Amino acid sequence: MRTQARTRRSGALALALGCGALLVTVTACGQGEPSSASGVSGASSTAGTAGTSGRSPSPTPTKAVEIKHPSPSHPRLPTSAEVVENKSSYASRYSPPADAEVVELEEGRRVAMYYEQGRGLVEQHYSAQAEAWSKPQTLYRTRTDPCASLTLKDFDGTVAVIANFALYCTDGEPPAESIAAVGVGNLEKWYVHLTKHFDGWRKVKASSDTSEVTFTFPYSKGLTTPAGTRVLRWSRAEGFSDLEDIPR
Repeated sequence: MRTQARTRRSGALALALGCGALLVTVTACGQGEPSSASGVSGASSTAGTAGTSGRSPSPTPTKAVEIKHPSPSHPRLPTSAEVVENKSSYASRYSPPADAEVVELEEGRRVAMYYEQGRGLVEQHYSAQAEAWSKPQTLYRTRTDPCASLTLKDFDGTVAVIANFALYCTDGEPPAESIAAVGVGNLEKWYVHLTKHFDGWRKVKASSDTSEVTFTFPYSKGLTTPAGTRVLRWSRAEGFSDLEDIPR
């Protein structure tokens, strides 16, 4: 009897110990599950975030527009370039203002460029055949003040423009929006380049065959940079290039 009792007590103790071990195992597994779930959730969240941030938004289709923002070689100078193209319509009522810059072209043609407050940089061209000016078209739209300088040059039918704007330019503030533009052919098509936070292009010249136009801005030596010339190139084949600094 005593042997049987001892056997029963030993069996009960073993069963209790076994249950305790099973309870500990289950508890440990129960504790491990949230950690595993948290890892999956974190991975899903991370993957979801990476998928969202890594996915480029669908570009808005804009005809004949090229955006460069900022300039790869000049990260502090945001730039953009676009092609403005409109079919010309002519009428006697479209005469440009008296203070417009006007350049004579071949075959009796002319081109006029002027600032219009609250509108921006406006262009018109005169047709000898129609004996009238074209309807005004805005090459660059802005509500900031126009600066005093406006350069308009003809290179055997290729027309180049330098114009500048700033919020308080009429009060003496330096340019903040600098425009370089090139018109070709019948002047219904213009290539327009904007550089922000920049004092403006000083000179423009063309190659002998007028297939390339170069805008330049000379700058002085700085604390860590040598003196040089900032250059913007345009070509019939490629349009506007990126900005380039050439040390002197």
